[in-house]
Order: sequence, then C-alpha cells, then structure tokens
Amino acid sequence: MRKFLERLKPIHLAGTAALAITAMTLGSVPSVGQHNATGADHLLGTGAFGNIELVGKVAVHNAAAGIIADVGALGNYAYLGHYTQAACAGPEGGGPDGGVYVIDISNPASPREVGFIKAHQDTYVSEGVQALRIETSQYRGDILVLNNEGCGKNYKAGMSIWNINNPLQPLKLSENIGDFTSSDFPNRPHDANQIHSAFAWDAGSKAYVVIVDDDEAKDIDILDITNPRKPKLIGEFNAQTDFPLNSDRANGAEVFLHDMVVKEIGGRFYMLLSYWDAGWIVLDVTNPAIPS
Repeated sequence: MRKFLERLKPIHLAGTAALAITAMTLGSVPSVGQHNATGADHLLGTGAFGNIELVGKVAVHNAAAGIIADVGALGNYAYLGHYTQAACAGPEGGGPDGGVYVIDISNPASPREVGFIKAHQDTYVSEGVQALRIETSQYRGDILVLNNEGCGKNYKAGMSIWNINNPLQPLKLSENIGDFTSSDFPNRPHDANQIHSAFAWDAGSKAYVVIVDDDEAKDIDILDITNPRKPKLIGEFNAQTDFPLNSDRANGAEVFLHDMVVKEIGGRFYMLLSYWDAGWIVLDVTNPAIPS
C-alpha cells in the first residue's frame, strides 16, 4: 500500500462556498464507479469523507451555495473563483458580480480571506483559475490567470492576468484578452470571446496559455504570454477537423472542450484536453503555434 500525505493542498469542493484544507492518506482503492446511486465516497475509508482529515476551513464573505467554481494555489495563498449567481446580471449594487477571493493559507488550521479581485460588471470567473510563477525573457514573477464569462449585457470576457508577487496588492497586467473574432457569430459585435477555462505554462524563455473559446468551433486558442502585459494569439484550432477528433467514439451526446493541462515530459510539452464524453486528446505543444 502506497501512502501519500498532502497537507497544504486546497481541494475543489463543487457546489460549496468554502475552502477546505485537508490532510489525505491514499491507499489501494478498489475499482468502483466514479459516481453511483449510493453516493460512495471517492476516498474510501472509515471517516465521513473517507481517508481524509479536515484541517481547517473558511467561508467567503458573501458565501452562497455554488458560488465557488475553481481553486488555484501558490505559496501561502489560494485563489477561489466567484461563479455566476442569479443576481450577477443585476440590479447593480448588490455586491461583486464575479472575481476571485484571495485566501491566506499560511496556517492551514485557520485560513483567512484577505482580498477580492473584481471582474468586470456582469462577468464571472468559473473554471480557469491558475496561479503560477513564470520566468521569461520579459517577465519574472508570480501571475494569476483567470477566465471570464458573461451573465449580463455589459460583460467583458476573454482572459485576464494579474501580478500576484504581493497577493495582498494584486496588480493588473492584462484584462479581457483573447480571440476577438467568431466564425460562428460573424455579425455579432463583441469584445473577446467568452472562455470557460485557461491553463498557462512556462516554457523557458517564453510562456503560453491555452483557453477554451466558448463562442466558436475553433475552441482551442493558444496565446503567447511571454510578456503578460501584451498577450498575443498565436493559434486557434478545432480538434475535430484539425487533428482530428473521432466523435463517433463518444460515450454520450456531450462532445466539447471543457478543461486542459500542460506538462513537460522528456523535454517536450504535452497538452491534455478533456472533451467530456469523447474522452481525452493529447497534443504535442512543444511548438504551441503548430500543435500535433
């Protein structure tokens, strides 16, 4: 039995408005369905949540069911995405429409909310929250990458990047950046297309981010963020026609890009994309302008 102790990692608890700091011991887990009618725990064990110990928790200042969509962490701070709520589109003045809660997790037993980064009016943050350090030819430091989706007529979408070298005083590097054209809606005036998720990676002297384009079939958009103050779109792709994706193998009816991660393995960079019922696609993005 292999044991793994993880004490400072926030976990995503879907549908909650709190951050839980946990200690986990993972052993041999029998092969069971991920979800079933009996609601079996993912982490099997004798406790209420399986082999997992609750160390500490915090509720955000305007906690509500379903308000947190994603969690990113770097160093002593965690960043929680403020998801859409019924009041997001108005009337105005009822609190922030969306953004990111900044949580101090330096003491895992007593995490504290220490800030909030607001998104634009009628805009919310969902599953694109990532904190990381990049060291490129044009920027060295910690950044927070966010997605933006709309819940009202005044939304500003695309991707936003913040300087979080001082998490208590975040500084905006770029905001609402992405693909400003949509082949699926050519006559619709808009700013950057809405994006559902984002993942950035440091490739040495350069850095990149991949975003999910909600507004067109070319839903894989890759940007160069070597200078995070001036991101540049370097490629957009449709997995079904450009690689291609064989949707006939789908397990159900839902075939769309939802999330992705990038990892360096053996000196090359690989992107893992989740297409829900169609499964996973792996792309070599060592040259991100020409994935294969």
